[in-house]
Amino acid sequence: MFFGYFIPTLVSIKMKLRRLENENLAFLERVNIEMQKALHKRFEKYFYLKEDSLDAVIAAIVIPDVKLRFLKTLLETANNITEDDIKTHLNHYGLEFAKQLEKTPNATSISSQASFLDFGDEPIVECIHETPQLGNVFRETGAYLSDHETSLEMLNSYPIVKQIFVKYNTALPSSAPVERLFSFAGIINRSRRQNLSDSNFEMLVLRKANMTDMN
Repeated sequence: MFFGYFIPTLVSIKMKLRRLENENLAFLERVNIEMQKALHKRFEKYFYLKEDSLDAVIAAIVIPDVKLRFLKTLLETANNITEDDIKTHLNHYGLEFAKQLEKTPNATSISSQASFLDFGDEPIVECIHETPQLGNVFRETGAYLSDHETSLEMLNSYPIVKQIFVKYNTALPSSAPVERLFSFAGIINRSRRQNLSDSNFEMLVLRKANMTDMN
């Protein structure tokens, strides 16, 4: 499972909960509404595409069976940004790798049928707008977004996109860093700090982890 599936999974859960509104849930109707509110509150920065969530968005776009499919639903809440803005960010990310391309072995394929991902989308035809300043980077990302192939092997045809994928979707080779974060979370989450908000709790845990790495 790649990091790029994080935001698409949130969007998919949102769509599935929304569809339940049309079902006769009887006593669970209120539960469904509260679950949707809780989902938005917990992952607010991703649903509203705040600046520090862009890495997760780019990681999703460079997964071939996702690309821009999740954006339509996500932009319902993130009305401060447009699809063109997201494409511009992708191009800027691509510039970082334009001069650092290396040949790598073919990756394994991903099935084009995603049993869980659900974006409520129709077949998408991507529009390509000329951006001469970005040259090859723009042409490659535009061609990638227009390509209907969904396997990871297609990334071999788009070396810049592939480098972005490798950077943001490579799994940690060891669980030790994650286990350390859980340890730090246990140190922070004590009875005297029961009223910490999610964002403050996350900030304190990451600060503790970063301070440890610096020492």
